[in-house]
Amino acid sequence: MTPQALRRKIKGFEATPPVTLSFEKALTKQGTWSTEGVWYRSQKEHWLGWLAEYDGPGAYGRKTTVTRSAEFAYNHVVCPPMVLWLGEASGVKRSLVNQAKKAGLEASRKLQGKCAAIRKIVPWSKNCCEPCGGFHLPHLSRTTFLRGAMKLTKITGSVG
Repeated sequence: MTPQALRRKIKGFEATPPVTLSFEKALTKQGTWSTEGVWYRSQKEHWLGWLAEYDGPGAYGRKTTVTRSAEFAYNHVVCPPMVLWLGEASGVKRSLVNQAKKAGLEASRKLQGKCAAIRKIVPWSKNCCEPCGGFHLPHLSRTTFLRGAMKLTKITGSVG
């Protein structure tokens, strides 16, 4: 999946899911992360803005001679709430999202370590953003799967 394909999927996700919001508050209380001075209002907006410029140097002076995948982008994010948000918003089971939140809070004070702890529990392969059509059955809650199946039925007229 390309970063632009991931961006298109993200447009349909909830902007402020509850676990990510509580994670942001806990990180702020820890003093390891803050929304002070950021340009985005939600992690969804953060992802959309970041991926919009992913094919160019962006704000971080990325090398533009190499084409990167969405998985590469996910694995190189250094904003813990951004990493957790993608799992939660894309429909990863709440129990895994809560485990990832806990791991992120207990990890080192460095943002890279917190992101690594989250990705250990919610790697790219568990995100339903991966190129499996958006439904990664072993990791989606039953409710999320059924909502997706109902949307697919409305769009195509059938699930199969």
